[in-house]
Order: sequence, then C-alpha cells, then structure tokens
Amino acid sequence: MQDFFSEESADYADYVSEESADYADYVSEESADYADYVYVKESEFMIDAHFHVNFQGYTLEKLIQYLDKNRIDLCWLMTWEEAKPSPWYYRHLPVEDVFAAYQRYPDRIIPMYAPDPRAPNSVGKFMDYHGKGIRGCAELKVPIRWDDPCLTPLLECVDSLGLPLVFHIEEAGRGYACDSDSRLDNFIGKSLRTERFLSISGKIIGSIGAIFPPLRRKIESLHYTFPGYMMDLEAFEKILNQYKNIRFVAHGPHFWRSIINGVTGQPSMTSVSCRLLSEYDRLFADLSAPNCHLALTKNPDFSRQFLTEFSGKLLYGTDNFSLGLREYLDNLRLSRAVYRSIYHDNAANLISV
Repeated sequence: MQDFFSEESADYADYVSEESADYADYVSEESADYADYVYVKESEFMIDAHFHVNFQGYTLEKLIQYLDKNRIDLCWLMTWEEAKPSPWYYRHLPVEDVFAAYQRYPDRIIPMYAPDPRAPNSVGKFMDYHGKGIRGCAELKVPIRWDDPCLTPLLECVDSLGLPLVFHIEEAGRGYACDSDSRLDNFIGKSLRTERFLSISGKIIGSIGAIFPPLRRKIESLHYTFPGYMMDLEAFEKILNQYKNIRFVAHGPHFWRSIINGVTGQPSMTSVSCRLLSEYDRLFADLSAPNCHLALTKNPDFSRQFLTEFSGKLLYGTDNFSLGLREYLDNLRLSRAVYRSIYHDNAANLISV
C-alpha cells in the first residue's frame, strides 16, 4: 500500500511539474504578446515618413495637431514640384513651405525636397537647400521615366551626398479633372474618375453625354491622358544598380499594384516588388497611400509575413490619408522588434536621427 501511494504521489508530482511548466510557458508567451501590444499602443517612438503641408486640408497647425494627437514625434515633410504644371491632377507643394514649417518646428519636422529635374538649375537649388538643412530628396513625382537623361544630374548629386530618395511611381492612364472652381465640373469629374464609370452617377452622366452634345463637350473638356510618374520598375532596377549610395524609398500605386498576383488578385511574396526588396539592400518602401493599404488589407496572413520578413525595409507613413493603417498594423500583433523597425528605426536610420 505504501508503495502504491508513493508511486501515485510521484506520478502526481510529475503531472503537477509538467502542468506548471506548461502554464509557465503559456504565461510567458502571453506576457510577451501583451508587452508587444502595450508597446504598440503606448510607444513614443514614432515617425510618419511621408507627409505634406497644405495638402488634403493639412495646414501647418493641423499637421502639428495630427502629430500630437497620434503621439508621433517626427514627420518627413515633402515637396511636390513640377516645372511644367500638368493638365491632370497636381498640387504645387513648394520647398519654401516645407522649409518655413521646418524653421518653425525644427524638433518635429524633417525637411525633404525633390526638385523637378527638368527645371533650370534644379541641382543648384537642391544643393542650396541641402546646405540649409534638407535631409533627403522627396517626393520625386514628375511625369518622366527613370531612363530620361534629364534625371542624371539630380541622381548624381543625391548619390554624392548619400541621401535617401523617395519616389512616386505610377502607371499611365486617363482621368477627369475635378479641381476647378465649378461645382458642376467637379461633380462630373469625380463621377467619371475611372474608365469604367464605376459610380452610378458616372453611368448616368456618361449615358446622357452620349445623346446630349453640350454635356458631351463638357466631359471632353475635363478629360485628360496621364503619362505616368517615374516609370517603370524595369528601368528603375537599372538605376538601383548604377547609383550605389542612394537609399531609394518606393512609394506609389505601381509599386504596390506590382505586389499583387495578376491571376489570383492576392498579394504574393514572389511578386516583382518583393523580389526587388529582397535583392537590393538600398531599396526601402513606405507604407503610405491607398494602394499600399489596399494591398495589405487583402490578406492579414500575407501582411504578417511581408511585414516581418521586410521589417528592416519598411517605413510607416500616411501621405495625409486617414485610412486606418496604424490601427490595422497594430491589430496584426506583430513582434516588438518589427513594430519598432517600421514605426521608427528604419526612418531614423535613413536620416541618421
């Protein structure tokens, strides 16, 4: 009988020991997850690596309010300049406004400047503002290709300085202007923003325009053909191989559409964009704007894999759009190291903060 109780006690002790070990592992894992979750919610290390002033309703005052409300320490503030203003959608965001914002809030704003390489003395102006404190070339968004010779002097300049360069890449297309002083023109333009007239109002306007000449002429006057920005990825890869000191940061619809598998319609780790991020140490990408948000939210499992594998190459940014990106990223419950890299370290390292 004594042996029986002794064996039972030993078995019970082993059982308790195993259960305790399992529980300790469970608590440890849960605590680690909770610690990461708390880090995401309460972290004070945040950089928005893509922002503009006087764009999408963000005056300088509203920009600072946005940073304070969202507990963001710094933002990369970028220009958008075209020497030959386009007939399609364009907002002139000059370096003078960026630099004025930086002078007023030097502890919150990282000033960036990307002149139109077609403009006279674009390199000279860039060097002048670099001497005043510009930390990178951004946002390079002009209707030329990467193999255009006019781009060479600017790239050579940025390469010699070893600065980051944020570029907007977008394929050619067609559209309708919707930024005039006429409410009617804006309504028509917004209704017809896609070739397929996806909105109900667009279908109605298109049908009426087909039989009513005055409306048809109005539609034709609002129509424009868009040649694309900084195309294409094949030409860009040659630039990557040529300029060894530039840290390129990809941004824009074409880069994020290139992460989608054309057959399945789902994002893929074997896409062109993922290959480029994997093969080139000097290529990064910011997570701002609608197309990135659309690509990531298609598949949370892909997002976790993508954000983890390329955590050292991705920068958090919004491009003035309130799409819920941060909430989506937070809810993925990634590791502390991944969040710290995306939310702060990568952007900080690129400009040596």
